[in-house]
Amino acid sequence: MFIDTGNGSDVLITGRLSIVALEAADSALTGDLLPGDPEVTLSDPFGEIAGPRLLDAPPATYVAVHLLFASQEVAGTLPDNSTVVITLPRRDFRLALSQPLVLSDGPQSWFTLRHDGPVELVRTAEGLTWDPRWLAQTAEVELVRAARVRVTAFDAAQYLIDGLLGLDELPVVLDLSGADTLSRDDQLLDRDAFFALLQADDILTIDGWLDRWRNVRVIAGSIGGDGGGREKSEVRGEIVELYAERSAFLLHVLQIRKDRAGLPHVRPLRLTVRVDDATRIKWVPRLGRHRGHLPFGALRAGMLVDVEWHGPAPELRVTAKKVDIHAASRHELTGRLHGDVTEVDLRAGVFVLDAPGDRTFRLGGERFATLRVRVDDGSILVRRDERGLRRIGLAEVPVGAHVHMVSERVEGNLVHALLVWVR
Repeated sequence: MFIDTGNGSDVLITGRLSIVALEAADSALTGDLLPGDPEVTLSDPFGEIAGPRLLDAPPATYVAVHLLFASQEVAGTLPDNSTVVITLPRRDFRLALSQPLVLSDGPQSWFTLRHDGPVELVRTAEGLTWDPRWLAQTAEVELVRAARVRVTAFDAAQYLIDGLLGLDELPVVLDLSGADTLSRDDQLLDRDAFFALLQADDILTIDGWLDRWRNVRVIAGSIGGDGGGREKSEVRGEIVELYAERSAFLLHVLQIRKDRAGLPHVRPLRLTVRVDDATRIKWVPRLGRHRGHLPFGALRAGMLVDVEWHGPAPELRVTAKKVDIHAASRHELTGRLHGDVTEVDLRAGVFVLDAPGDRTFRLGGERFATLRVRVDDGSILVRRDERGLRRIGLAEVPVGAHVHMVSERVEGNLVHALLVWVR
C-alpha cells in the first residue's frame, strides 16, 4: 500500500496502523495483510510516497480497503516544529477503491492512498481534530520520485537491477535501459560506466514509474558517496531568510533525517547554513532533467531543501556539503489529478483537461474547471494497447480520453505534467 503523503499542507502527521484488509466484491474480507503494527507517515510537506508492505492477498476482485489504527490519536508536527496530538474521528476507515483491484496469480498487488485536498485541522476544547478525506486509488502505473532502492543483484548486459524499494523493502526490478540521467558521487555516467561501478548493497535513489508487476522504468538514478561516514547529518526544511553578504541562509527544520551532530531537542529548530565553494547545490533530479550544480544566488526564500553536512553544529551553524532543492515553494509540490482531454495542441506541447462532472481542480487555494497541461521531454505519458503498457507521445493522446496525472503547478491554471496515464 503506497501512501501519497502530499496534500499542500504544512503538517507532518504519523500514526500507527494495526490492520489493513481488502474487501472483495462479495463483501468478504481478507485477514489482516499488515505485518506488525508499523508507524506510517500520513501527511508530509515534501509529499513523498511512503507506506507499508502488505502480505499477499488471495486472488479475487477487491472493491474496498479497510484501515484500523492502533489509536484514535496520531502525532503531528506543525510548521513551527512543535509536536501535537491529533484526534481522528474514529479508528477504523472503509475506503472504496476507485476501480476494482483484480488480483490474479502474480506479484501485481499495490494501490495508493491519497488525500482529497489539504489537511484541515480543527481546534476544539479537547484539542486538535482531523477528519481525513482519503481516496483509495488503483492504477496501472505509479510515479516513483526520490525513492531509495537497495541493490541485491544486477544484469549489466540488460541494464536490469533486482532491488528492495523503500523501508519496507518491496522487491522490484529496475529497468535502466531508458534512463536519461545516471550519476555516482555527483558524476554523470553513461549506462555502461554506471553498471561497471555498481555493487550489491549500493543504495540507489531513483525517479521513474512503477507498473503493476513491480517493474520500475527508471528515468533518473543516482548513488551518492557517504563522504563523511558516520559524521554525516541531514535535515529537511524550508529556507526562511537569505544572507547574501556571507553566502548563508536560515533554515527552518521540518524533519531530521540523520543526526550525527547531536542537534538539540528544541522547537522550533533553525539552523544557519553556510555555503562555500565545495557546497553542491542542485535541484533534485526531476525525471531525468538534470540541471547541473548551481551558485548560491539560485537559492530563494521559501524553497524546500535537504541539507547535508559533516561534523558538529556549534551554535546551530553548519557548512553544507550539499543542498538539494525539492521545490521553489510549498505550492509547487506535485499534485495528482484526473479529468477528460478536450483539446491537444501539438505545436505548443499542451493539452486541455476538464474536471470530471461538476467537480473542479484545486491548486493551492484556487479552484479551476479547466487546466492547461504542458508536456515536454521530462513528461512520461503511458497507455496500454495491444502491445502492452508503453510510453507514448502527445500526438497519441486522443481528445476525449480520460487521464490520471501527476503534475507540478507552474502558474494560474497551467501545470507541468510529470506522469500521464491515458485510460
